[in-house]
Amino acid sequence: DSPNYFTSAFLSHDFAESSSKIIHLDRNPQLFTLIVEHLSGYRITPLQPAGLPSCMSVEQATENLRVDAEYFGLEQLQARLL
Repeated sequence: DSPNYFTSAFLSHDFAESSSKIIHLDRNPQLFTLIVEHLSGYRITPLQPAGLPSCMSVEQATENLRVDAEYFGLEQLQARLL
């Protein structure tokens, strides 16, 4: 699912993170876990309630994950969440 935010951050010299290899993100960590699973090649859909933040319904988590996928430039994940 590249190019995306992460390939740009680590492979482009335009990002400060490319020299340190550390990115600080202010996103929901449980939803980000699903993004990591996606980037690892795992299928994460359909979303399962047990793996979602307790404050979100499946519908809310799907929408929030879609927003995060858009933010990170993960087009394949965005398409799966439509």
